[in-house]
Amino acid sequence: MYEDPLQGDKEEGLLTYSSGRASQSDGDNIEEIGRRAGILITDSYGGSIENAALQTRLRNAYVLCTTSIFDREKLSATFGEHCVEICNPYKFHQLMARRMAALGKLTFAGAMKVRYADRKYSGMEDPPGWVLGQVKPAVPYAPQKEIRFMWHFRDPWDYKPFGLWVPEAVALCRAVT
Repeated sequence: MYEDPLQGDKEEGLLTYSSGRASQSDGDNIEEIGRRAGILITDSYGGSIENAALQTRLRNAYVLCTTSIFDREKLSATFGEHCVEICNPYKFHQLMARRMAALGKLTFAGAMKVRYADRKYSGMEDPPGWVLGQVKPAVPYAPQKEIRFMWHFRDPWDYKPFGLWVPEAVALCRAVT
């Protein structure tokens, strides 16, 4: 449990899909809607689907949360007084991903802007984000303007805190006062 609601998000990494009501006789693509709900539908002449749902959750990953615009007034009380600027985020990500990959079977390494949207979608709507953990509700999180670096390893992987020294990445950082 987090004391500060801006630091905790119990639905972090969760997306919820609902089929709604769809019928092939109404012209709906029930094969695709079924696939999105985790149901295999083939040869569905005149078939329908209603209220099928699927929740997808990213269980574990290493995530470095940053912001694209540091606003001392809005963020200091929540995240602290000290800030580090990453001068070349693209190169920083490359260096960190290379070092993380040396640790084990890395299945995903990404750097992405957080998309502030509803984590629920339905029917033929596009999913709100392309990576689990990329989507957060606009209220109260949008002012954070987050950019996330994320690394996910193939299971089984023991996600424990650890130190990682990457001098080339440190060289791309500077303290902001």
